[in-house]
Amino acid sequence: MESKSFETDKLPKEADFNGETAALICPVCGKVFMVSKEKDGGKRTCPVCHAATAYISSDGARLKVEWEG
Repeated sequence: MESKSFETDKLPKEADFNGETAALICPVCGKVFMVSKEKDGGKRTCPVCHAATAYISSDGARLKVEWEG
C-alpha cells in the first residue's frame, strides 16, 4: 500500500483544507474528491475508483491518502 501524508497547514497544490473538510486529487484516477471530519468521520474512499482512501487526523492537523499501487 502506498501513501502520502501532509500537514494541513503545508499542503501541496493538489490538495486544500478548509475548516474540517479537505479536497484532494485521487492518486489513482485523478478525480478531485473531498473528505470531511464532520460528514465522513474523517475517512472517505474515492467515489469514482474506490482504490484510494483519504483520512483527516483526529486533531485536524494531518491529511493522509492511501492507495493500492
